Amino acid sequence: MESTPACEELSFEPNLDWSEYYPKGAEIQQYYEGVVAKYGIADYFRLQHEVLKAKWLPKVSQWEVEVRNLRTGETIIDRADFFVNSQGRISEPLIPSIPGLHDTFKGKVMHTARWPKDFDHVGKRLAVIGNGASGQQLIPNVINDVAHLDHYVRSKAWVTPSFVGDLYRAQAGQPGGPKYSEEERKKFHDDPQAYLEHRRTLELHFHQSHKGADVLGSQANDEFRKKILKSMLERLGGDEEWLARVIPDYAPGCKRLTPAPGYLETLKNPKLDFITEGISHVNETSIVTKDGKAHEVDAIVTATGFKSGFATLFPVIGKDGVDLRETWAPDGEIGYPETYLGIMAPGYPNYFAVLQAQGNARGASAPVQIEMAITYIAKCIRKVQSQSYVALDPREDARDAR
Repeated sequence: MESTPACEELSFEPNLDWSEYYPKGAEIQQYYEGVVAKYGIADYFRLQHEVLKAKWLPKVSQWEVEVRNLRTGETIIDRADFFVNSQGRISEPLIPSIPGLHDTFKGKVMHTARWPKDFDHVGKRLAVIGNGASGQQLIPNVINDVAHLDHYVRSKAWVTPSFVGDLYRAQAGQPGGPKYSEEERKKFHDDPQAYLEHRRTLELHFHQSHKGADVLGSQANDEFRKKILKSMLERLGGDEEWLARVIPDYAPGCKRLTPAPGYLETLKNPKLDFITEGISHVNETSIVTKDGKAHEVDAIVTATGFKSGFATLFPVIGKDGVDLRETWAPDGEIGYPETYLGIMAPGYPNYFAVLQAQGNARGASAPVQIEMAITYIAKCIRKVQSQSYVALDPREDARDAR
């Protein structure tokens, strides 16, 4: 994972020592581990625990939460006055249902979100299924070390110069963008206002108007398409034939745009096979495509995204005994996730969600959006506690108000 400093920071905990414009995942992880250590919150974590079910108990106005300890297999029942679901929208990997993938293939199978620390890809024949954000980031970072790479692509994707306009364009030779110099970091330490202005400039780009570029059929969208095509052609070295192979059949903006520095350039690497033929099955040593061809590999990486996290990943039973997943299911009473301010749901008292349906505004900075949601949740909890309410439950008409 790579992102800009402003995109990953918490507003109350600026980091004045980022190494480069798009710091790598390890550096971002180090930042958050430092925040956890600084504020002493690790003792409140219960890692490797899975929530199985949550149920509102009207008689006592509490949530009963069933939790399984993944280390021991023990199931415990916890109770709380408030229940905040921070499961995330992309936390549960989506594994493709390919015959033989897990019960026949003798090599290693992994998902990009569950990369084994002990896996060594050097010198191996690698297959990467999927060309979303993680697939596009992975391929240019491993191509030089593998013996060969088969890249399986089901649908094409728009590859943009940057996350949003006017940001630095990540490139194959400089995926991390410009490096912050010692002088720049010293200036940030000596003059906090300078860093605040630097960060503010970045965030204004994240949240600026796209001026209709995501409106299907608009002139702005057509101009946006031309701009991306020009950039993609440049990154493909002017190869029109390759450009035709990777152009999506839908307008830009219908799916997530990904800068993916080095991805398009890597597609032309002689060690890579770009395969659009559908996969039939997997045997002991190969992936077999629908044309009958067997592609021998040592390991398979599924860069196939995540299960939908817009609804809950486990039963959440409200005050009427109804599972929120059923209410929001396509054939349910509402038919899709519908929330109050992207945070609460009528009929589920003292229940809050972070980054769920309608829970994030247009923009690239998820931590900022999470902070705004958590701030609102904290205010709700304080109101219940300080004004002697039993519970807080939004009305349906408030949910539906626009």
